Amino acid sequence: MRACRTAAALLLAWAPCGAQVELYTESFDDGARGWITVGGPAAWTAAEGRYVFPEPGWGRHMTVAPVEMVDGAITVRATPLAESAAHGWAGFGVLVKHADSAHFVAVRFGAYDGVSAYIQDGGERRIESMGRLEAEIDREYRVRVEVAGDQLSATIDGEALTPVTIGWAGEAGRVGLYTETPAAFDDFSVEGARPLEIADAEQFEGTPRPAVEFATFQPDPLLPGEAIPVRGQLHIYVRNSGDGPAILERVELGGRDGNALILDGMLAWWRQSPHAIAPGEIGRVTLRLAGLPEEQALALMDGRGRWAAELALTHRAADPIACAADIGPDTEPLRVNMLAFGPGLRTITAYLQAPGAPEGGFTLGRVQVNGRDVTDQARFGARRVADAVVPVEIALDEPLVEGRHVTVTVATEQGVSCGHCLRAFPSEFPIQVCLFEQVREDYLEDIRTHCFTAIAPRAEDTIPEIDRIGLDLLPFGVGLAAIMRWWRPDHPRVVGFWLDERDERPVAETLRLLDEAHAYYRGEDRYIPRQMINLVGPWSGTGVSFMELQDIVCHAYGMAGASNGRDFPLLSTLPWRELRGGRRPWWPYFRSAEISVAVDPGQRRVLEPAEGTRRVIEPAQERMMTYGCLQLGAKGICHWAYGVQGGDRPVYYLDGPGLRLSMGGVPYPASRTVRGYEVPEDICRALKATWDEIGRINAELYTIGPWVADSDPSPIARVVASNPDEAVHGGPAAQVSALVSGLDTIVLIALNLNLDADWSGRDQQGIRSYQPVDATVRLDLPEWLEPAEVFSVDWRGIEEVRPTRDGGRLTFELPGLAIERVIVVTADPSVRVRMADRLAAMQERLRAMETHQPVPVP
Repeated sequence: MRACRTAAALLLAWAPCGAQVELYTESFDDGARGWITVGGPAAWTAAEGRYVFPEPGWGRHMTVAPVEMVDGAITVRATPLAESAAHGWAGFGVLVKHADSAHFVAVRFGAYDGVSAYIQDGGERRIESMGRLEAEIDREYRVRVEVAGDQLSATIDGEALTPVTIGWAGEAGRVGLYTETPAAFDDFSVEGARPLEIADAEQFEGTPRPAVEFATFQPDPLLPGEAIPVRGQLHIYVRNSGDGPAILERVELGGRDGNALILDGMLAWWRQSPHAIAPGEIGRVTLRLAGLPEEQALALMDGRGRWAAELALTHRAADPIACAADIGPDTEPLRVNMLAFGPGLRTITAYLQAPGAPEGGFTLGRVQVNGRDVTDQARFGARRVADAVVPVEIALDEPLVEGRHVTVTVATEQGVSCGHCLRAFPSEFPIQVCLFEQVREDYLEDIRTHCFTAIAPRAEDTIPEIDRIGLDLLPFGVGLAAIMRWWRPDHPRVVGFWLDERDERPVAETLRLLDEAHAYYRGEDRYIPRQMINLVGPWSGTGVSFMELQDIVCHAYGMAGASNGRDFPLLSTLPWRELRGGRRPWWPYFRSAEISVAVDPGQRRVLEPAEGTRRVIEPAQERMMTYGCLQLGAKGICHWAYGVQGGDRPVYYLDGPGLRLSMGGVPYPASRTVRGYEVPEDICRALKATWDEIGRINAELYTIGPWVADSDPSPIARVVASNPDEAVHGGPAAQVSALVSGLDTIVLIALNLNLDADWSGRDQQGIRSYQPVDATVRLDLPEWLEPAEVFSVDWRGIEEVRPTRDGGRLTFELPGLAIERVIVVTADPSVRVRMADRLAAMQERLRAMETHQPVPVP
């Protein structure tokens, strides 16, 4: 329990400590003094003499009192207020000991119609039954929970429950309340309460001397109906010239405290990256503007200039520093679109662009990494930058530390500076799939033959097989408990964590969970794996406010419950897409190759499709969608999901009982039987056709993946002629995107947009027409690239391409463009060799995909 004790001390330092007596009581008549939320949204409210959690959404909601306990007893009166919308039962709970979100003990009353001890010990969870309870809504219960050593006992309304062993003997933890449904609490008391063991503030030697280098405003892209950028990120680049670390404690904007502005809704959050700026280094302080003051907003709308926002930053043991930052629609003339990191983290490639630059562009000058001048170690694609993307490749004397923030700043001869700050991870292109429940024994082998590289597992017992077939982990889970569960030396490599739909909850909750995980591992001088937030609304102000908090941006594409957004995949939408909104890698996930069918459980029969039943996406749509995302800068692809759900219960999109069948989950053609139901042949064929097409697409993605991961879309290629010129529903019939990959390669993605299809999934006809297009594509070669090889890539192989050259321009004739064409233009002949080797490694899998016979679960 040593780690548990340390984490508790860190957490307890955040809470105020009031006067302490052996007996602690709280009636909640005057509020909840000193209580803090430690799990779930901060929705706990003192009302009418009770402490209430009112929100209906399912979750594990925890709040702690300003005391801790080793041995003792907790009593409280509790009233369930509503049933769980997800599970249909009501309940409440007592938090017996809490160190952090990965180490706590709670007693749940009514959850799953029982009473149980919920024990979270690092990445392991244990549930110990203590009795039965079908909790009645609005009935008040009096409960008492006692702890003696490693033993826990409880009573409800005086009736004793089965005692359990919890561990924690001799260990202290915060006490409080727990619930998974709306509930109210009163008359909380603790026998054996004791003062908190408050850890000293973070200790360090020396004196920090922070100073502002420059400030920039990154406005959110304008959405339909918006005239000015009312939201965005305010970035202040800070150099620490002292001999002690600079740890930010307070920010002020316009003379007002940053936390007060969060309460007012003007700020969403503020933070510094890294947590401590080391002596001699540069870090970044970011304030997320959720809105502008009315006076400044009106001034911007009237064209009366910018808002010169006054800021003050206070670092621990340092004098406050002040600066001003211009906020307006044109306050970012030069930007770093993204940072890519080479293998071993020994190189950084910064992709710069200046769409609003004056004529002639900006002349690039000094480049710094974490405040150290590396201009002499940088290779510039070009010294001048304007509309086109310019890569700057930086060679490092020492490799970066994986997961640690790195700050890159660039200055120009015109006096304009820009920068970016990200956690450093090697750039890669994962191809991931999530799992449902399985009805075939060979599902992991089937996933491997379909050329996936990562998986979101459901249980640890599959880990040895996942490791054997060479898949990485990209599991679900947010917060410390999930990280401790999956990020372990005895597990395959964790490429990242999938944090699901966080923007449906308050941003402060995600901040708290991430900060806790960072702080826990900071004590071990370690940095947590990538955090990928799947955003529900990535193009809304709320969704954008999460992008700076994550390492990977994600959003659902496809048909079933997903949105490709307006005008997908037109390159005109790139400014407000995830890649540009987040300026970090974007790994979209596809919810596409699945179908939900209604069933009759009594007769074990699949029913005729109900009106509006979503169909399986067709292979051509899947391919067009994948390469449309690549055109817009996707750096990986995730898939939801593989397997089967339901049978006797409702499933997604159906009110009554149904089966949710997804990807290769049905063991077809060996069997069409799933949980006693015979799935119609046409559904099985549709699922298999799209699933196998995904395998072929994955082989292509694996081949070009490293170069796509280290790339940025640049407007140096376009379709100059096509027949037809216009797509069936208007707009261009063909589109090309140039992905600039470092200083030696460009990956061209040409795409047929002449598609007439249903993207909702409800039209059973699906693709109504998808006629080929004769396209002519032109690429304006950047000044730094002289082609040595030009070739195309698809799952069948690699072929030489012979474009027409006119000076610095290549022209490609693409007759009969059916869906997509991937063309690689490179100055490095080894690129073709390496891509060929990668594709050859996938051919064995593709052959196995064609010949493998599924093995149903007996």
